[in-house]
Amino acid sequence: MPIENKRLLVLIEKLMREINRETINPLFPELVLADIDPIIKMVATTRARYLKELFKLSMLSRNGQKVTFEMAKDLHQSRLVYEEMIEASKALDIAIERGYIDIGQQ
Repeated sequence: MPIENKRLLVLIEKLMREINRETINPLFPELVLADIDPIIKMVATTRARYLKELFKLSMLSRNGQKVTFEMAKDLHQSRLVYEEMIEASKALDIAIERGYIDIGQQ
């Protein structure tokens, strides 16, 4: 890759970081662990709900029942909620890692 392209990519990344910080940072006070604790619990709760649905279906299957479309739909809905929580949590991790959100002292 030509050196000019590398320089441009560095400048683009710097601009992206500045714009993200300017856009995101004003929306949040300095975060502390107590602010993030409910998020971690929410993700764990949605994971637990998803796994509970899976085990519920496995028990029915073990007892000779067939998994119906409606049952699979409940599992699917649980997965969608869980995956959304995971993606949101990742977005928060990235925002913290890249300095878009300030972290305060406990």
